[in-house]
Amino acid sequence: MKYFNTLQEISTSFSAKEHSILLGNVEECKMHFHIHPSAELLLVTSGELTLHVLGKESEKIPAGKCALLFPFQSHAYDRPEGTEYFRFNFLPSLIQSFFAPNEKNTGERSVFPLNIGEYAAFLDTVRTDTLTLYKVKGFLYNIIGDYSNNVPLVEKHVDDNVLSKVITYVDSHKSERITISKTAAALGYNEKYLSRCINSAAGFGFTTLLSMLRLESARHLLKNTDRTVVDIAIECGFGSERSFYRSFKELTGYTPNEYRMFYPKKIVTNDAIL
Repeated sequence: MKYFNTLQEISTSFSAKEHSILLGNVEECKMHFHIHPSAELLLVTSGELTLHVLGKESEKIPAGKCALLFPFQSHAYDRPEGTEYFRFNFLPSLIQSFFAPNEKNTGERSVFPLNIGEYAAFLDTVRTDTLTLYKVKGFLYNIIGDYSNNVPLVEKHVDDNVLSKVITYVDSHKSERITISKTAAALGYNEKYLSRCINSAAGFGFTTLLSMLRLESARHLLKNTDRTVVDIAIECGFGSERSFYRSFKELTGYTPNEYRMFYPKKIVTNDAIL
């Protein structure tokens, strides 16, 4: 399933490990079901998003509401023209006191209400690109407070826990020649069982998952570094530059070079110790 929409989006990635905050604006892009090890917040300021999480009913996110997606949740969303929203991707370690004890849990639903006026100053800061890690962590903890007050947690399905382990393993070995057989052996699973779990939890097979994680890493490097396309292709595990170009354009609609030109680099670094 793919979605083609014109949108106004402010997309931000918070990385505790690198102590950097990455900010970029997206005018138009192609969306589909995808999955990643980071958590994700969607905060709508005008219009409405429709969120699709695999295995759950679709949810509307109207202006003034927010949605939290846990790491490893396969999701997509419809974004009508004229919708403005903020997307925040962040490592769970940034608010470890919430995610660590809830590693095997997820939200009963994703969408929850909040008083958007309380976050107006922070969102203005995002727009002007002057973030600090302290402001980011304060924002995230406040958001999680609103979420916890409104959404009960439920235990993840066993397939979701298996998928989390697969993604963690694949993400740290994506530059290698990796197969589902090798992954199953490394994690101690039967290959057929592992394949079933991946398809059930992600909505697609191991090969697609591997390609998706490699392309997600490639997109991050293209947006936020000056490394050559060849170097990025090799680090992310593509057999050749040609293979990388073909796979990347199939996913994004752009060549790697076009994608790099499309995303402005705005990097704010903070030396705070977490």
